Amino acid sequence: MSDFDLVVAGGGLSGLMSAIFAARHGKKVLVITRGSGILAIGGGTIDVLGFLPDGTRLASPFAGLDRLPARHPYAIMGADAVRDALEAFLVLTEEQGFPYSRNGDDNMPVITSLGAVKPSYLVPQSMDVRCLAKAKRVHVVGVQGLKDFGPAFIAGELGRRSDFAGKEILPSLLASPFTPGRDLSPLDLARYLDRPDGTAWLIQRLREQIGEPDAMRPDVVLLPPVLGTRATPQAHAVVRDGAKLEVCETVGLPPAVTGLRLHHLLLRLLKKYDVDLIEESAVTGSYIENGRCLFLSTNNDGRGRRYRAKTYIIATGGVLGDGFVVQPDRALEPIFGLELPTSPADPGWAMPHAYPSCVDHDGSASAGAHGFALLGPAVDARLRPVNNNGKPMCDNVFFVGKTLGGYDHAGEKSGNGVAIATAWHAVRQAFAAD
Repeated sequence: MSDFDLVVAGGGLSGLMSAIFAARHGKKVLVITRGSGILAIGGGTIDVLGFLPDGTRLASPFAGLDRLPARHPYAIMGADAVRDALEAFLVLTEEQGFPYSRNGDDNMPVITSLGAVKPSYLVPQSMDVRCLAKAKRVHVVGVQGLKDFGPAFIAGELGRRSDFAGKEILPSLLASPFTPGRDLSPLDLARYLDRPDGTAWLIQRLREQIGEPDAMRPDVVLLPPVLGTRATPQAHAVVRDGAKLEVCETVGLPPAVTGLRLHHLLLRLLKKYDVDLIEESAVTGSYIENGRCLFLSTNNDGRGRRYRAKTYIIATGGVLGDGFVVQPDRALEPIFGLELPTSPADPGWAMPHAYPSCVDHDGSASAGAHGFALLGPAVDARLRPVNNNGKPMCDNVFFVGKTLGGYDHAGEKSGNGVAIATAWHAVRQAFAAD
């Protein structure tokens, strides 16, 4: 049993950001994680708030923060904490040479591999599609054998959107750089484009397919997420400059290369700030005495271990990430044995719509969210779990990310924003006296 300033349970975005924020300010930190959650397979964008719970689309996430329910993590923390957290994240990405783009306080459009447009707040520079506003021609370029990216389908979907009216949308399919007939994944191509011969291949094929750029008719190329696996802008810059075209990546289906880049970026930061990391290990219990957690315990292969710290942050995820135990008539948080307020026996636990808070195809908004999406313990303003009397269960335990309840990360397009903001807020609260 070792002593740390902070032990973080969970290695998703909220857990790793908690560790990085604390370690960057001189704290000795340990992360215990069973895996990387959905971080490594997600889209890599930072969606802060795209929709209100009633389905209203937001031009700016900050226009909706004061319209959220009281249990929502953003409402608990306040807008200033959200802004501060996002600024701190941007500093880290700049520091690592992989800056993210933003459009003031407004959400930015991101193109998906299904031809949809979703709102996000911070995006990697290769996914910044604001150049589409001036484009006359949009080339949707795929590669033969690449699964889950159909240029003709995507072009058709984009062509039906009013914001693409007047643009010529042209699907193209490049010959595969690999053995003919072989199925490809975006990761296969991204690994190839990590190499100079890979970027040279893409530049040559784009110039053959599209021709010389015409200043009078600006062209934009939409690609699957294949511009390298590393958290660096190098592949994007080389292809853009070599082809003399605006080149943008779309968001792919999981597992997404863009999420893998963000994961690699955070692992670099863990190493830079000397964060200890224990992988393939799950926190299973805790010991509390006089209102303080004294240690967290793990039990792997029948061998129990204890980890002691001044402060603990729980980032084990929600019901979909096995952060909660769900039984037919109850739901609980297993590390501290917290009974959660909603169970599968309650009405509204699951609703007919997959995303009931989103706008339907007919334009109407179907309000509400699945009960399981909102599942989580009650917390105070510092993100400490509280008992039935509203008193903190422990002074030194904080919950972050999807381990919190009161928000529907999928319907609202708010998951990664909540992860970063709650990590920032919990670290500030945990070490406020230092």
